[in-house]
Amino acid sequence: MPADYEALIGDCWADLDDATNARAAYEAAARFRPDLPEGWLGLCRLELLEGRFEDARRLYEARAAEYGHFHNAKQLRAQIEFFAGNFPAAEEIYEDLRQSNPAGNAAQQYGVVDYASALARIAAAR
Repeated sequence: MPADYEALIGDCWADLDDATNARAAYEAAARFRPDLPEGWLGLCRLELLEGRFEDARRLYEARAAEYGHFHNAKQLRAQIEFFAGNFPAAEEIYEDLRQSNPAGNAAQQYGVVDYASALARIAAAR
């Protein structure tokens, strides 16, 4: 199917610090596979990586109703709040994620932030 790998290509471009090509790949993924969250999540992740937390949050909130049931969408929201310094919101989301999956998150998820580790960092920041 067209664009099956565009989001993964976007991840590679993002890892290479090429936001322009990453954005193009994520937009293609979102356009060709609107039923999946990967393109939209990639665009959100770019905003996060570039330190535009409000933009990342706005983009997330605009699409959360559509894709909020995807586990990786919740993980990205937790990361947005964590790195934006909104620790109460991040803690609530990470706690929900930890309760729904006590073993932690899988290595293939964006950011690979372990729930228990994030919760410990939040507790230390208080």
